[in-house]
Amino acid sequence: MTTFNVSATTYLLNYLPEYVASDQGFFTDAGLEVTNTPRIPWDLVLDDLADGSAQAALGGIWVPAMYHGRGRELRAFAQIANRAPFALVGRATTKPFDWPELRGRTVTCVGATGASVAIYAKVLMAENGVDPREVNFIQDLDNGILSQTFRGGMADYFVTDDMTADALSMEDDLCIRSRFVEDGGQVPWSVYYSDLDVPVDPAAQAAFAGALDRAMDWIASRDAAEFEALLGRLFPKSPARRTVQVANLYRANDMWSSSVIPRQSYDRWQRGICDNFLIDAPLPYETLVTGRDATRVSA
Repeated sequence: MTTFNVSATTYLLNYLPEYVASDQGFFTDAGLEVTNTPRIPWDLVLDDLADGSAQAALGGIWVPAMYHGRGRELRAFAQIANRAPFALVGRATTKPFDWPELRGRTVTCVGATGASVAIYAKVLMAENGVDPREVNFIQDLDNGILSQTFRGGMADYFVTDDMTADALSMEDDLCIRSRFVEDGGQVPWSVYYSDLDVPVDPAAQAAFAGALDRAMDWIASRDAAEFEALLGRLFPKSPARRTVQVANLYRANDMWSSSVIPRQSYDRWQRGICDNFLIDAPLPYETLVTGRDATRVSA
């Protein structure tokens, strides 16, 4: 068995295929002994890559993009989440949602695991005709703090993960205005990447990605209610019914479609992080994507 340690930026439902692959023995079948360690703060994943204690980091591809040509080279080799697992929560209303309603309003965005949530919210605004400079942002704070203060009346909208959004929407004066998984299109939200300065077995990476694909097929083939017990073990603090509902939401919207990073959504996200100043220009696909994904690309 080959040891394959994953250092993860967080622990969320959108990482479900990895947890399923471990639970169902798909990694074992591929000759891998896989561990997953969520890191707080999230950037400790970079230390784990550098010292060789992790063979992969799990997080956003914006991190390899940001470091490219700036002293460190990181390369993505597989994708786990094909959409952004977040929602825009607003004050209660019966009006259909329209992005221009955000102009002049204040939006809070979770930011404890990096810059990507606020950046993606701005990308969606721009794609829907709203200049992000017309919106007031509060970001870079912990989800719990922002949830509490939003409940207390701070800001007009709150971008948070789907599980938190569902919980907030149960309150009489709050509602979900937009689900990014439904309205936001494809984006290589969460990927696995490694450090070029630390040797990693490409065969192990390919075996890991193959086991992820098996897990994605397994999830797609059954309603989440059929594996509610597994979800309960993985997320014991979340109400089982809510976890099942969100898992089925992700299944219905191709959150877990393939471990191959699609070129079209990669290019879209590159433009977004460039427009938000993390990189000077969009980077070609082959610059950041390595291994089988660089040669077997889905559109």
